[in-house]
Amino acid sequence: MTEFPCNKCLETKPADEFYYRRTEPFERIKICKECSRMAARPIASARYERHKERLNAESTEARKHWTPEQRARANEQVRRRKLVADFGITHQEYDELLAFQQSVCAICKRPEQRMFRGKLRRLSVDHDHATGKIRGLLCSECNLALGLLGDDVEVFRAAIEYLTESLDALARKRVPQECCLFCLTNPCLCHLLKEEQDAQTQDRASQSRHDLEAGSPSNPEPAAAQ
Repeated sequence: MTEFPCNKCLETKPADEFYYRRTEPFERIKICKECSRMAARPIASARYERHKERLNAESTEARKHWTPEQRARANEQVRRRKLVADFGITHQEYDELLAFQQSVCAICKRPEQRMFRGKLRRLSVDHDHATGKIRGLLCSECNLALGLLGDDVEVFRAAIEYLTESLDALARKRVPQECCLFCLTNPCLCHLLKEEQDAQTQDRASQSRHDLEAGSPSNPEPAAAQ
């Protein structure tokens, strides 16, 4: 395959990496496609800034007449660009990871449940914010939980220990169902208070029986008539 040196970056690249000249269909320009795009970007940005209001108005008006197929195609293009811009992966790599996880969350092993604009959301891409490395695909709930707890392993361990102790406390027979949350991790104060109240009730009942058995003195016989 024919190769050419680029006059901009000075790299030798295949002929396919160079655009054809507009005036000469069979002659290629001496600047590679990547350098051409980099050089055209500030020019395009300046042109957009000059005509921004008109271009935005025309674009908004055109979108009003899109068919559902056109809207779906545009949304898919936006999604693919965001995958590359935000996470550095292509949509093919996303689909491969989704197939590897069998279309379920990497943590809870369940499919996505949340809806967005009447459609089921896609699994979110989870990555290490420090290194940028992709860790897997998560459902909305698990992805939100990781973010709220700050990806802190120690916090997650403390949460697991807390839940385990709570479940163990609920399983104990001495803990009644009506106990408060405080009793789940401490000696069962509610149970002790209930026992004390029952004892006091029994004491009062015993005292009442004792008073009835002792009885009040019999009414004296009426005095004889004088």
